[in-house]
Amino acid sequence: KTATAEFSSLLRKLAISGIYATATNPLRGKVATKKPGHPGKNWANPSITGLEGFEPPNAGIRIQCLTAWRKPIIFASQQLAVLYNTMKGVSMELCEFQDLIIKRFTENGAYLEDTDKTGNRPRPCDKKLTSFGDGDGKISCSEVLLPKKEVPEGANEGDVLNVFLYLDSEDRPIATLKKPLITRDAPAVLEVIEIAPIGVFLDWGLDKDLLLPFKEQIEPVSYSPVEGVRPHIGKGDGLPVYLYIDKTGRPAASMRVYNTLISGTEYVKDSGVEGTVVQINPELGVFVAVDDKYFGMIPIREIHDNVSLGDKVYGRVSLVRDDGKYMISLSPKAHIQMDEDARLILEELEKSGGSISLGDKSNPEDIKKRLHMSKAAFKRAVGSLYREKKIIPGAEEIKLNITEI
Repeated sequence: KTATAEFSSLLRKLAISGIYATATNPLRGKVATKKPGHPGKNWANPSITGLEGFEPPNAGIRIQCLTAWRKPIIFASQQLAVLYNTMKGVSMELCEFQDLIIKRFTENGAYLEDTDKTGNRPRPCDKKLTSFGDGDGKISCSEVLLPKKEVPEGANEGDVLNVFLYLDSEDRPIATLKKPLITRDAPAVLEVIEIAPIGVFLDWGLDKDLLLPFKEQIEPVSYSPVEGVRPHIGKGDGLPVYLYIDKTGRPAASMRVYNTLISGTEYVKDSGVEGTVVQINPELGVFVAVDDKYFGMIPIREIHDNVSLGDKVYGRVSLVRDDGKYMISLSPKAHIQMDEDARLILEELEKSGGSISLGDKSNPEDIKKRLHMSKAAFKRAVGSLYREKKIIPGAEEIKLNITEI
């Protein structure tokens, strides 16, 4: 009854405000269309329990809600409340930084408000989410609490504070002066602090932890050319995620960062780039977020060491694809890489007393495991060192050329 009454009240307000709307009763099959300024008795009739279509002019919003159950009624009421308060100038949003004014003080803290162009003020945010949220994070109330422990010393009514809005443990919007470790503007790597039956909880720097639902998780977590993959998330892992508002209006995290990236025009071939590992495919390669926003991929043949989700990688653009995605190499150009590989071989020879059991006939996996390079790179470096008379190569062994040292 409460949900239906709120729903009908919002329809009346919207009609009076100049909005066309159509409501239908799915139980009786009746449709009532009302024009601006003519709310009519059907708007207040509790029997109207669903919303067939809602098309305000120039707003680009349409709501479908065809059942008579309580949750769809509440969902429709949320959407209508958001639109109504948007028309009135209320623009508070979850998981966003915004400047709010201290309206009043209470024993619990300071209530902050957004500017309201009409002088009509919606109710404070003192009820649970089901009363006012929506899937885009907009809040249909103009006052939100900043807890007493966070109110700046010497603060006065009328002061403007830049705060971040999120939900407390009872799903009520709350303001904070703390800086979260992630915002809706860019992905971030967050630490797993708890694994629960409903998903994984992440530390995002605020009092209430951030949920990563099971359906938004991806695997594997790490890959090694020698040890293979580690498939499951563990406590303490750093996971790359982005922040979004779910269908219930609650902040949540998703590991599907690669789906949020865009094609880039910032870099050309051989440009140096930095990226974060966001996905691993042992068959194809490692997907990275270049500058946290551009598509990038490292082919699996380039991976010689253990790599985990959330790792920072540094490489160069080996190819800019036609669709603007970057192919990334972790190796310098061939002549530079050969010099680096030769240095590594000499260091390994010195540490091993002047010889190592690797040569022209050695297994490629043995070479990769010990020197972290491909057999082709190994042979190029050995050839270079031999021409410089620094080593004596063999089929199964190479030695330092002592006479040249």
